[in-house]
Amino acid sequence: MFAILYKTLFMFILVVVAMRLMGKRQLGQLQPGELVATIMMSELAAMPITQKDTPLIHSVGAILVILVVEIIMALLALKSIKLRELFGGKPSLVINNGMIMKKTMKRNRITVDELIESLREKDITDLNTVKYAVLERGGVLSVVQQEATLPVILISDGKLLKENLIFMGVTEEYLLDELKNRGITKIKDVFLLMLDEQHNFYVYTQLDVA
Repeated sequence: MFAILYKTLFMFILVVVAMRLMGKRQLGQLQPGELVATIMMSELAAMPITQKDTPLIHSVGAILVILVVEIIMALLALKSIKLRELFGGKPSLVINNGMIMKKTMKRNRITVDELIESLREKDITDLNTVKYAVLERGGVLSVVQQEATLPVILISDGKLLKENLIFMGVTEEYLLDELKNRGITKIKDVFLLMLDEQHNFYVYTQLDVA
């Protein structure tokens, strides 16, 4: 009996510490890799408790391997936008300027009923009031209503997002001129830059967020 209590307490503490090291996210905000890691660690933690023939060290070792791999993936994703999209996907625009994007919904396997239900959860019952709806990486639907604007990220952590640049109808030269007007000469010096439909820039340099 004491052995079971000891294993339970030890594995509980280990998994809690591992989850803390993985970062602070709510369950619904977990990226695919984080969700898989969480499920696997939970299963491994239960094995030495429910299966007497499973040595504690085996589960501990496996959990530590998963933790290290997940942390490495997270660090790589911080440095590379492409890896970030590979590991966690990217947001999808399901309503654009009041129009439902059928192909985007089909690609994300979202039905109209599910879209309407997500809008109702945000107290929105009239589709005509929705200007943009974005399916975020964590599966949460973000909504911008008609009277509001949707700032689009053009620079993230010093890297230019050319796809978003084209979407907003802005050239790289125009963007560089705007940065120069603000005393910024290099894109890599910008931590975050967003642009809305009224061409209002929201610029945060690496120094701003230090």
